Amino acid sequence: MSNPYLAVLKIYIKDVFAYKVDLTLSTLFNILKPLLLIFVFYAVYQFSNVSTLKGITLSSIVVYFFVVGNLDFIVAPTNIVKHMQNDIKEGSIATELIRPINYIFMPFLSVIPADIILFAFTTIPLLILLYLITGIHLNIFIIIAFAIGVLIAYLISNLLSFIIGSFSIYLVDVSGIGEGILWINEILGGGIIPIIFYPKIISNLLMLTPFPFMIFVPAGIFIGIINTNIVNILITGIVWVIILALISKIVWKRVSKDMNVVGV
Repeated sequence: MSNPYLAVLKIYIKDVFAYKVDLTLSTLFNILKPLLLIFVFYAVYQFSNVSTLKGITLSSIVVYFFVVGNLDFIVAPTNIVKHMQNDIKEGSIATELIRPINYIFMPFLSVIPADIILFAFTTIPLLILLYLITGIHLNIFIIIAFAIGVLIAYLISNLLSFIIGSFSIYLVDVSGIGEGILWINEILGGGIIPIIFYPKIISNLLMLTPFPFMIFVPAGIFIGIINTNIVNILITGIVWVIILALISKIVWKRVSKDMNVVGV
């Protein structure tokens, strides 16, 4: 008997390749967005007439934003949110719930194929290119830490998305909340301004939240901005994954009961 989860995953993989234009546009956006931020910081460095800010050179900033731009797809919560909102609002979740697949996994299965393909065909090649061009110091420990950081970022982002999407049963439209979280993450997670540029007390407080683990931590590890206490930082990220997984389970358990009450 075939595994139902693998069967669903294969369907979504076929859907991804059916929309090659979307993949191409995503790749272009991953290049254009960091260029805009690089121009902004180039102006800041030129206006300040300094070679480093907080010990970070302009060349490091360039690499940082290219890394961030190509990790963007793992921190965008809108896809899972839209998937769950459509299922709940259109009533198709009633059918999904009686399938031999736990629905709690379905939103994740819907985004994993596209994310893996984007990571394999855009992110990895660009990271290799950046390494070859810039001469970033990498070793086995950094590569493994970076890979773990990316996985943590992916899990935190999708778990937050699942929690937001679950509230579709109570709210008319939760996509705005997803977009809001995305922008909060861009500001507080290092997507627009690296966390290291904030005042120390603020950056320390932000590192206690899940947002930096979705952008700043993996990018910072890759280019060397984060070069101490890496293990402790990653452990904190894993703790956030566990916390959000527990919250997701509790929220979905409550939502499932409410769906049964209203007859969804």
